[in-house]
Amino acid sequence: TLGLPNISVDDNFFALGGTSLQAARTVLALRTRCGVEVSVGDFYAAVSVADIARRIDAAREQLNRSRTPVTDNAAEEIAALERRLAEARAALEGGTTASDNE
Repeated sequence: TLGLPNISVDDNFFALGGTSLQAARTVLALRTRCGVEVSVGDFYAAVSVADIARRIDAAREQLNRSRTPVTDNAAEEIAALERRLAEARAALEGGTTASDNE
């Protein structure tokens, strides 16, 4: 974004000449590439590249904690849902289901 040849992880984006428009573009790129929510406020509050990296890591950890773990019987649960969906579809279409034939 800044076009500088040598940037350290300890450098400050704005001290290197970064503008608010470049910051907004960088935040958008970070959201897209990292898959986490990073605000412009987070970016301004970060003193260095390393600080924003820590904020991204923290956001990823939060995202991972909020996800529901897959259970051991997930395949069975999905198969049961698929059977119920097929039965509902058949009932709506006036057809028979596998359970009707059992």
